[in-house]
Amino acid sequence: MKQIYMTKKVLALMLACMMIFSVVAQSNDTVPAINAESFRAMAEAGDAQAQFKLGTCYYMGLGVEQNIPEALSWFNRSATQGYAPAQNAVGKAYAEGDFGTEDIATAKKYYQMAINQGYAEAMYNMGRTCVDGYYNYTADAVKWFAKAAGQGFAPAMFDLGHCYENGYGVKPDHAVALKWYIKASEAGYEEAKEAVTRLGEGTENDSY
Repeated sequence: MKQIYMTKKVLALMLACMMIFSVVAQSNDTVPAINAESFRAMAEAGDAQAQFKLGTCYYMGLGVEQNIPEALSWFNRSATQGYAPAQNAVGKAYAEGDFGTEDIATAKKYYQMAINQGYAEAMYNMGRTCVDGYYNYTADAVKWFAKAAGQGFAPAMFDLGHCYENGYGVKPDHAVALKWYIKASEAGYEEAKEAVTRLGEGTENDSY
């Protein structure tokens, strides 16, 4: 179970990195090496998006030595300006204890700020705060996963399928589970591919 948790955390970091590359690619014909110096000047000038990107560089060690306190400082600056990805990042930092101690209540406050702007990843993370332990997925968790999945957020699609497959917080429904696993797989979520194969093989014999 420890291995599964670490896989999800690594995937989350990869998603953050992919988002930065996507933003840069949209504004440049060729994508330069991504590093802190690419965003520092604009971040120091007060640009919220650049502050978030710079914080992510420090958090992940992209072109600069990893420095979590420095990353959180830049995330906070950006979040204060109302930038939803930064609000979500601060929420995750509180949820994971990056500020020193785990603080789910404060994490939820930041997630809600981002949710108010329609930010799908914050919806998913809010859902994760409604999971008590590893298997006790509540109905609230399913609700938030469904909201994020509806916006195309792949990890939420996978977790929603997981809930429907196993009856976590919702009545078991393998047909619905398979639908969400397929969507997650098509969105590039690797863990979903095995699930599609596993459930897909049983569809001819199962009745739902």
